Amino acid sequence: MPLGSAQRSKAASNRLKTVPPSFPPIKSGATSVLNVNFTPQAQDDLRAIRAWIADEDERAADRVIARIRQTILMFEAFPMLGHEGDVSGTREFKVTGLPYLIVYQIASATDLDILTILHQSRNYP
Repeated sequence: MPLGSAQRSKAASNRLKTVPPSFPPIKSGATSVLNVNFTPQAQDDLRAIRAWIADEDERAADRVIARIRQTILMFEAFPMLGHEGDVSGTREFKVTGLPYLIVYQIASATDLDILTILHQSRNYP
């Protein structure tokens, strides 16, 4: 005999209680993160991207900039995420779901510099 919606809900609730707790997060073992610095060019790029999108939709512009900055934050702990860049000594990373490319370099053991952020349709270098 099929279960009614209340019975299905109670059965699902009972199953959820038996699921083991989640596993602890995996830690990379890194004890420090890199300082991420924006060059003046990268700062200008972010302003230009925001201004271009904001002409049509302010909220969309804010979301795009937030997404780019969120991607850049990953470099603090994972600086090797990107691939070798077209310019020697640089690395590049495509922002997932957006047509932007972040070009950066690992400047020292403690610093990472964001050099430029470009639309993928632009010629680079």
